[in-house]
Amino acid sequence: MEAYENMVARAMETEGLLVAGPKKFAFMLPYMKQGQKRIATTWIEVDLIGMSADRLILASVKSYFGSGGTDASHFLGEKGVKKAKGYRMIQDPEIRELLGEETSKLFGFDKKQIEFRFYSGLYKGDGEQRIRDWAEKKENHAFGNKIQIFNVNQVVDKIVLLAEGKGYVDDASIVAIKAFKAAEKIAAKTEGKKLIEKLRVNEAGDVGIKFPLGAKVQSKNDQLTGLVVGYSNQKRPNPYVTVQDERTGVSRPRAASTLIILELPSD
Repeated sequence: MEAYENMVARAMETEGLLVAGPKKFAFMLPYMKQGQKRIATTWIEVDLIGMSADRLILASVKSYFGSGGTDASHFLGEKGVKKAKGYRMIQDPEIRELLGEETSKLFGFDKKQIEFRFYSGLYKGDGEQRIRDWAEKKENHAFGNKIQIFNVNQVVDKIVLLAEGKGYVDDASIVAIKAFKAAEKIAAKTEGKKLIEKLRVNEAGDVGIKFPLGAKVQSKNDQLTGLVVGYSNQKRPNPYVTVQDERTGVSRPRAASTLIILELPSD
């Protein structure tokens, strides 16, 4: 299992799915050569297979972090069969039908319980929206179910929730995020010590002093809780404090007047 496939697998497990893969399936399919119709074995690889009591998930995973991302014109076959070959499992209705027949027998599911998914780390240009629009069309549904399209944010959000657990984890994807979040906390506290004397933002006192970098705060409006990692609108009447959400790891601005201190950074 490749690195991004491993991350997607962990994200799928948060849905209560038992996940394994990859698995290859062989089909005898026709093709044209020199104007003649021939038959040859075609191998289709399902990157991840997820199962629960009432669902069978067949997922295709592309990372493309080192390229321009998934190109919708390739996915949709607009630039020829060769370009679309890597997406046949998802966009070719004949392949989907064959996979549905094979996997429903192999794993004991009704075809109506089968769901196809496409995960891509990156999409080129407007590729993600174009592919989502394609998936919405009823004629492109598989066994009555809409094909689900995922981006990296949807995957990482679930991995971040797993990384918040306190128990021991022997998984590279989760440990990487745990390490990143720990490093961010250390950096925030370090920067707070260096910059606190330089920050002078007035709102009934100095916001930089009242809410030093690395302090744990909570918004009275929406209960967002996390560490102070920066400031904005410093020269305006209503300055903002940038808070890194402890649940998602995403940094969000909140008005200083709405915040309360939960814990000051240690010296």
